[in-house]
Amino acid sequence: MRLIDTQVVPSPYSNEFCRLEAEIDVESRGESLHYWFDFPTEVQSSLSDSGNPWAVLMLPLACYFDEPLRIDRPLDRVLHNNLKGLKRVWSSWYPEIHRVAIEAPTITTEDRRQAQIDPSKKTIACFSGGIDSNFTYFRHKDQVLGDGLSTIDDLMCVAGFNTSIDDFEDMRRQLGAIAEKFGNTLVPIRTNMRYGDHGFETPYSIGPWMEHLSHGAFLASLVHMMGGRYKEFIIPGTNDYAHLKNWGSHPLTDPLLAASDLIVSHDGASFTRTERTERVAQSTEALEVLHVCWQDRDIGNCSNCEKCLRTMATLDVLGVKDRAVTFDWSRYSMERLSRVWLRSKVAIGFFLDIAERAEREGRDDVAAATNASVTFSRRKGAVLDVIESNTVLRTAWHTVRPLRDALRSAG
Repeated sequence: MRLIDTQVVPSPYSNEFCRLEAEIDVESRGESLHYWFDFPTEVQSSLSDSGNPWAVLMLPLACYFDEPLRIDRPLDRVLHNNLKGLKRVWSSWYPEIHRVAIEAPTITTEDRRQAQIDPSKKTIACFSGGIDSNFTYFRHKDQVLGDGLSTIDDLMCVAGFNTSIDDFEDMRRQLGAIAEKFGNTLVPIRTNMRYGDHGFETPYSIGPWMEHLSHGAFLASLVHMMGGRYKEFIIPGTNDYAHLKNWGSHPLTDPLLAASDLIVSHDGASFTRTERTERVAQSTEALEVLHVCWQDRDIGNCSNCEKCLRTMATLDVLGVKDRAVTFDWSRYSMERLSRVWLRSKVAIGFFLDIAERAEREGRDDVAAATNASVTFSRRKGAVLDVIESNTVLRTAWHTVRPLRDALRSAG
């Protein structure tokens, strides 16, 4: 796997943006991937010509396709060594992931005692308007109270990452308004990496691989692309230490995306989702734009999925329902909350955490409902495990599933 070429051209989307284009050769497929990234024009002078961003971006691809990663541009030694460690973590998590060679003829060597982070550069953090990114922001707004090393200057949001490319303008408008209120600069980026038509699947386009392997590398590569601008990148954590799982952004792997001139920090794993939500609930501005759903922003929070309902339940327990205006509270009830299908141990952990807090706050109704969802999900999960372990049952189950779904929709 090799980077064929890159170029910076005017973005066809808007004259406010420049487009960084890249062509990557996937040798085992005999084809190439064509990716593009729209950055604000004020970032253009900072775009890196090193191999750092491409090594980070291409490593999940190389591991997935089992191809040596060849970087013909100068590659930072610290990053090179870190990526060796990252490969080892990934291959220990996923046996099907290959520990490929990283071939870089030019390694920029610097004594770590002499390597210095430029203090004049800025710090940037991911910002989606969700619980985790708001929590990280407030811990690094005026003081450094989180796991990062500095206060946050810029907020990065990406269309074509969690939601579609078409989500860009709504995302830019909503998050730009809150960034302006907070006195920060929003750096909105568009890309076709996940949702573009590339002709074949990659660990960036396949949902489970994007979530479990590659999204941390994807985000860090964008900051490496803007290498002349930033000294630190802070990634808001997803899970707390008690509920860690193999995931694309993780306290163990995120720091391995760093180079000698860029620190990468993973923030917030010491805190449960309920504790993070409590901190976010102190900000009216955050509640006014809170978006936790997978849906695009023009649709908003669906107020019905597991992610929405767990957030709504926590906000209810914290007594801030009236200020959480981005949710449709008419869809929220104890009956609905008691029948949420929790598909993973992490999701079950989130609901148990809400139940514990509800009990402490005297909200026995919420505690009973969330515990009921845990019981329901564990029973359903056990049944599904039996079905999936039996070839006959599994075939029958998947055969009738479309009919069940159709009847449920019709009803």
